[in-house]
Amino acid sequence: MAYAGYMDPISQSGHLMRGYKNPYILSGVHHQTVALMAALGLMGHVECPGRLLAAPVSAWATVPSLPPKPGQTQHTLNGIVSRLARYGAAEVVLTAAATAPYPREVSRAHYAASPNAGGQHVLMIDDTWTGGGHATSAALALRDAGATHVSVLVLARWLSNGWEATTPQWAKQELTRPDFNPAVCPWTQGPCP
Repeated sequence: MAYAGYMDPISQSGHLMRGYKNPYILSGVHHQTVALMAALGLMGHVECPGRLLAAPVSAWATVPSLPPKPGQTQHTLNGIVSRLARYGAAEVVLTAAATAPYPREVSRAHYAASPNAGGQHVLMIDDTWTGGGHATSAALALRDAGATHVSVLVLARWLSNGWEATTPQWAKQELTRPDFNPAVCPWTQGPCP
């Protein structure tokens, strides 16, 4: 839905996406802004992946931290999404492995999904996408648990300065669009299907 990182012009969104999970500022503007982004994506576009696949979304899941944060019983994003989930949609619980030697790599062993994923079109929500390892590993766990379709809504695509084509020149040239437009579909990057 948005870009994040620690380079101009997206440095503020980078601070926001890191700060919303900070236990000392959970009720602050960081948390409220991420909740609003999730609401815009879920309320305005929850039907879009179902239309694209001709299979309505019937369940939802959030991607937990890998490895889990010590003492964390619920990922901050899960608390946000649970208040926004569509009535009647089942929550499929993803559980992160206690240890992961290479957490950024794609591995079926990184997550386990609750058995109610079977037969569902699961809308999986992730807070940030850096290299795609967490979301891809979580999607594999959902498919292993029997999900028929997995669609992914990512709130922020994390861009690292100097990673592949992401240079300061590229950022200044490509990330100059006007303000965020909630009418743009996260799946089509244009009108809703």
